[in-house]
Amino acid sequence: MPKTSYTHLCSHDDTEFLKLMCPICTPQGGPLDAQFDGDDYVDSRDRKRLKGQMRRVYDCLSDYRWWTVDDVCRVTGDRNGSSISAQIRNLRKPKFGAYIIQKQHRGHGLYAFRMLPQEESDSDS
Repeated sequence: MPKTSYTHLCSHDDTEFLKLMCPICTPQGGPLDAQFDGDDYVDSRDRKRLKGQMRRVYDCLSDYRWWTVDDVCRVTGDRNGSSISAQIRNLRKPKFGAYIIQKQHRGHGLYAFRMLPQEESDSDS
């Protein structure tokens, strides 16, 4: 599993099947090594940055606690809340793992997010 500057918090064990299902642990070229896209996306310029940011967002949300976008920015050092929100949306997409991420309104336009453990996600679908 790749090491980051902080502890990687994937909740699964190290079986090969589960590693393939995790968008963070998936080796380059694996089945869920999904391609980012968008009008301004340039793979050679953006892929490493976006994959690293997705890893950091996933690490935060994988503790199953509620996180605001500002909380994630503070912990990860990412400064762009819009980018963090986009990565949360990406984690919900099938190509990035189809994680169940709940949203909770905190008032005045502020929302918090939390990812459900895979066992709960599987029983909810």
